[in-house]
Amino acid sequence: MRVHVDPTGAAPGIDHRWQIVVAGGALTTVATLACVLALAHAGTNVMGWYANWVIPIGALLVGISAASGYALAAWLTGLKLTRALVLGIFGLLAASYMLAQYEEYRSFGVDVGFFTWFDAVTRAFSFESHDGAPGSPFGVLGYVFRALEIAGFAFGGVLLPLALRNKPHCEPCRT
Repeated sequence: MRVHVDPTGAAPGIDHRWQIVVAGGALTTVATLACVLALAHAGTNVMGWYANWVIPIGALLVGISAASGYALAAWLTGLKLTRALVLGIFGLLAASYMLAQYEEYRSFGVDVGFFTWFDAVTRAFSFESHDGAPGSPFGVLGYVFRALEIAGFAFGGVLLPLALRNKPHCEPCRT
């Protein structure tokens, strides 16, 4: 019988590595979203980059960047990411997307509620025409593109952790 000795000195059976993974991911998520917000205020909407009109490539890239801390911390700690932890990361990324939207709303200082603003911005979604002029707003179909953006961000974010999930590991110690 082999006894797993935790190099951190934690009591046997208590594994705090998942907390390090979540903290690492939170740091890169905040840093990434701060950069995206700064770029948006400078006129570059990275989250609005789409390939073939439906693939939210910008959101995927931002999600990968945001989740790089989860993957790096998991790799450095040697933690095997469980399905529950990957689903938790997905949920945290979706929640952080909405928090970023709220921070954008606050930065504008408008006199309407958040959900009214969010609805108006979502319904105003449009693509630029080839000459650089704004296209016609999509109206309620803007919610389709908002959903694609959220999904692209969250799914892009779990790509790196999912890649680590398939590495060989020791099941009892999840290393």
